[in-house]
Amino acid sequence: DDDDDDDAALDAEREILDCCAAGLAACARAGNAAGLARDVASALLAPRLGHAATSLEREFFAWALCLGADLSEAASDASLDRLLQPAALAAAASRAPELRQAGVWALGALATTGRAAPNGGPEALVEALARFPRNGEAGPHDMAFENAVAAAFRCLPFCRDEALARAAFAGLPLFLDVAAAREAHATALALLPESAYERARFAEALRAAPVAVPPPPWALGVLRNDLPAAAAARAFRRFGFDAAAARSAAQKALDDA
Repeated sequence: DDDDDDDAALDAEREILDCCAAGLAACARAGNAAGLARDVASALLAPRLGHAATSLEREFFAWALCLGADLSEAASDASLDRLLQPAALAAAASRAPELRQAGVWALGALATTGRAAPNGGPEALVEALARFPRNGEAGPHDMAFENAVAAAFRCLPFCRDEALARAAFAGLPLFLDVAAAREAHATALALLPESAYERARFAEALRAAPVAVPPPPWALGVLRNDLPAAAAARAFRRFGFDAAAARSAAQKALDDA
């Protein structure tokens, strides 16, 4: 029927957008990143970062923000920064978890070059962690919380903000996104005082974290094929956009949970 046709068309558009995002990010890493970032920012990102009233608009807003974050890590471009920073700050404060995930993710990406730290990034992350704590369901709210913690640890090497450090350490350990967890835990360990006792206590706390955790939402979404576009792009990016490898990893994550 018409609804099925609409759903199929939307799924096809999501796949095209994901492929485009992967290709644009690869081109930015390989070539004229600054010029590409300017073109993408004006032609592709700006139209999608203006409104997020409906669920579909929020999905494409998050997709555009994640693509912009990927480009920002490959290129330092003022026009891209001007577009991304206010959008990321607004998304990080959103009640919609898919927008918060994208917003804090973008703040963390901007922080890798130090560009987000002086422009409200730490304050936005502290507020997001305080207003939207884990709810224990290992769903989008918990993923947004863990993304905010991971983003905080990406900011801290460039901005030694005491409130941000307290909020970030209080959010450990992370377990929903393994790659982000490893990076955050390694940064946390590096930021600890040069004390064998403190480092040993931190390592023990991570080892003592619950072993049995709920299945990660990215794995459930991959197997059910119902991840939002931005989350799907992040999930499949880990496996070189190899769908079979992503599904195999997702199934293993569920078996191990």
